[in-house]
Amino acid sequence: MTWDWLLPAVGAWALLCAPGALLLVAGGARIGWRWGAAPAITVLLAVVLGALGHLLGLPWTPAAAGVQLLVVLALVLGARLLIRRARGGGRRADGGRVGPSSRRRPRALVLAIAPGAVALALGLLMAGSAARHMGGIDTLNGSYDASFHIAAIAFVRADRDAFLLTALQGIYHETTFYPAGWDVLAALLPGDAITAANAMALAMVAAIPGALGAMVALLQGGRGTLREVRVLPMLAALCAPMFLSLPVMILVMGLWPSALGSLCLPPALGALWAIHRAVRSGERRAAELWPCALLLVGAVAAHPSTLFSLAVALLAGILAQGVLDVVRARTRRRGILELAAIALVLVAYGITSHLLLASMDLTTTRSWPWTAFLASLVTDRPRVSALGSFQWPILALWGLALLGAVQAIRERRRLGATAIVLLALAIGLSVLTNLDSIWARTWVNPWYGARERIAPLLMCALVALAAIGLDALWTRDASAAAAGGGSGRGGSARGAPLGGESPRGTSALVIIALISLVAAVLPGRLPFAGSLAYTDYGVQIASYATPEERAFIERTAAALPADAVVIGNPRDGEGLYWSVGGVETVFPTLAEPQSLDSRRVARYAFKADRDPKVCTSLRKVGPTHLYVDSSAESGEEIAPEQSVLWEGLSKIPRSKLRLVDREGPYALYEIEPLC
Repeated sequence: MTWDWLLPAVGAWALLCAPGALLLVAGGARIGWRWGAAPAITVLLAVVLGALGHLLGLPWTPAAAGVQLLVVLALVLGARLLIRRARGGGRRADGGRVGPSSRRRPRALVLAIAPGAVALALGLLMAGSAARHMGGIDTLNGSYDASFHIAAIAFVRADRDAFLLTALQGIYHETTFYPAGWDVLAALLPGDAITAANAMALAMVAAIPGALGAMVALLQGGRGTLREVRVLPMLAALCAPMFLSLPVMILVMGLWPSALGSLCLPPALGALWAIHRAVRSGERRAAELWPCALLLVGAVAAHPSTLFSLAVALLAGILAQGVLDVVRARTRRRGILELAAIALVLVAYGITSHLLLASMDLTTTRSWPWTAFLASLVTDRPRVSALGSFQWPILALWGLALLGAVQAIRERRRLGATAIVLLALAIGLSVLTNLDSIWARTWVNPWYGARERIAPLLMCALVALAAIGLDALWTRDASAAAAGGGSGRGGSARGAPLGGESPRGTSALVIIALISLVAAVLPGRLPFAGSLAYTDYGVQIASYATPEERAFIERTAAALPADAVVIGNPRDGEGLYWSVGGVETVFPTLAEPQSLDSRRVARYAFKADRDPKVCTSLRKVGPTHLYVDSSAESGEEIAPEQSVLWEGLSKIPRSKLRLVDREGPYALYEIEPLC
């Protein structure tokens, strides 16, 4: 295993987390686990600064973005100081309370730092495990979506534009909205586009534990006993290696913006609950509410599908409240009205999704046998045939979650009931993805009909219930100890310290920690997932450029003139002339031709001298060179049906082509005038 991934991944993790964390600190945000919640704030900063830079004519470069960030931090800090002064200077100099004694201060500092350090160390272990079989940090990810985003990074860098309407204009050839938050962040990293993409992907893997910890910290409210504020979020962080759908979205499928939205989802769910708790209790503290609002907006800015996941969570909360109201005699009527309102909302959603979102159902894989599907659902095994069945570590988490569900039902706690309903909804939505019916799949259109995109909802609900279950173990031990000591249940149950008084809770935490480490390094899981997109496991995740082909493209791109425009089947690697070589291409991604002119040229270039429309389009597109791959990994071989879109290029008469360079099956030709 090489270690060339470590420094780029740590740098990308800092870029992903530091801006958001600094803004939270500057604004005096009173939420726990700021580093875990920070990616959503960073995305929001990138989106806002990118839009402002576009309007003001500022380039999107590391230096310019850094200066803009410093200005924002200074403004936020200044506003905070002005607000504090307007309120009379805040607290007294002594703060009205006595700080910890010098004897206790080191222990308090360790307890404050340890959970975040554990989450970061575990995240880096996960990233390193994934990188184990990926090759070097500059190894090309061969997935379909990765080709798009590697090209997108190159376009953002070339145009120095981070505005979501224009950042990817080079791909779409017109002003088009795209949630390019991930791309504009990755564009700030050093190295070529492939290195930057891989570094940011590994950084997202490393950030998963912190995101789960931030969710539970927000659910707990940042106030309470040591275990509620520190240990339960740490349990959530330790659960990260047990789930595989989100890492597979990052490592295998290249769904990087969608995965970024899923990474921001856990803190956003915690923020949603924190806002609900504050409104319900009447304690609307600005220092707690404004960061929660930003977390919600930032998560949606990362990827719009996150909005639907948050809507499901909101629905779960209302549904849970309705059920609790129905079982109470004095609130039964209100509960019935709440459930009736939910039914109307669901009907409206079903109609809207069927009419407006049907085009988003892009996952058309064959349904799994139900036994295998339910097993994969429980163990969070994504639908990647090459993956083995090494998902058993998550079963320990289900045990804690079951205990948490029992405790929630017994106490009729709103948070526990919401987590149970959310888990049930996530399972139900996942089951619908396996039904071969347009009416069933209508409900999962916002997630593109893919169970892997719904799985983060299940992950969050399961982790929340597991935290309740672990807390129940400590509460039970503490109650028994209090009863044995004759002090009564009182406050001992909720304020038990860690250690000998809570052997069951401590033992469960240790077991989860050990299973987490095993899950992170088990050969059939993260290390294997990290290799899938770099080896040939089928057309969907097949490498579209071998190392030899990439070397040929890099060498010939360096020798081309500045005004060269390369055309070819993008599944032959033609897009790499842009994202790696910096040479303009007609088709920079694996997507089908994006304009009428490019479609004509791709399909009918060989008849340009006989069709005026094709000739006009050819002049507009302006290709000067043709790239051809005749190897066993060519587009014609691995994707013959899709390659029909570019069949006109393969039929260009050889008399119109002048060989520039050839190495084995790879060749670059200069195109003579075709009309």
